Amino acid sequence: MINNWKMAGCCAMLLIANLRTQVLADTEHLGQYALPQDKTIMAVCRQAALAEHPGVIQQVEVRNTIDGFRYYFYIRARDRTTWTVICDGGSRKIIRVQYQE
Repeated sequence: MINNWKMAGCCAMLLIANLRTQVLADTEHLGQYALPQDKTIMAVCRQAALAEHPGVIQQVEVRNTIDGFRYYFYIRARDRTTWTVICDGGSRKIIRVQYQE
C-alpha cells in the first residue's frame, strides 16, 4: 500500500513538472498577451494619472500596442466624474485624458 502511494506521488510530481515546462514554454510565444517586465513603470504612470485627475482608481488596464505598453487608469474624481487617463509605458507620460459619461 505504501509503495502505491509513493508511486502515485512520483507520477504526480512528474506530471506537475511536465505541465510547468509546457506553461513556461508557451509564455514565450504569447506576443500580444505579454506583460511588461518592469513593474515600476506602472507606479510612475499611476502617480502621473492621479496628479492629472485626483480621485480613486476604479480600474487599471495594461494594453500591449505596437508602440509599447499603455496603461489605462479609470479614475473616479471627487465630483463623481469618471476619467480615463492613458499613460505611455515607454515615456512614462500621460498621452490622453478622456471624460467618461
